[in-house]
Amino acid sequence: MPRCGPGAAATRRAGGLVIPADDLSRGAIVAGLRSGRACAAESSAVSVGFTAVTPRGAHAGIGEALTAAGPAEEVLVRLSVTGAEGCDLRLVTDQGLVLTVPAATSLAWHTTPARTAYVRAEVRHPPQVSPLPGRPAALTSPVWLRP
Repeated sequence: MPRCGPGAAATRRAGGLVIPADDLSRGAIVAGLRSGRACAAESSAVSVGFTAVTPRGAHAGIGEALTAAGPAEEVLVRLSVTGAEGCDLRLVTDQGLVLTVPAATSLAWHTTPARTAYVRAEVRHPPQVSPLPGRPAALTSPVWLRP
C-alpha cells in the first residue's frame, strides 16, 4: 500500500508536510507538490497508507489516478494509519463526507467512478465541540477515479 509518512519511498518531510522529492531543494519540493502526491501529518510518528484498487488489479495511491474498466467497475478504497491512536478516519469525495469510522486504525469502502470522481482521507482527533470535526492528525491528497 502506498504510504505517506516514515518509511515512504522517496519522500521528504518539510515541517508537517510529506512530499515526494529527491531532496529538500526548492525545485524538488515544488516538483513534488505539483505532482499532487503530498500529505500532511501532525508529527513524524503518524503514517498513512491510502490506496484504491479494482478487482482486475488496477491500483492508485495518494495523488494518483485509478483508471477503471468503466464507470460501474467496483473500486475498493483502503486507509490504514499508525501513530494516531484514538483518531477518527474520514473519507471525503466530490460528494462531501461519505464515511467516518471513530477511533479506528483502518477502513475499507466500496465505490465506483460513476459515483465518485475522487476520494481523499482525513485522520482527525475526536471532536471537542460537536458537530465540528476534531483537529487533523493527517490529511492526504486525493486519489482520482477515472472510468
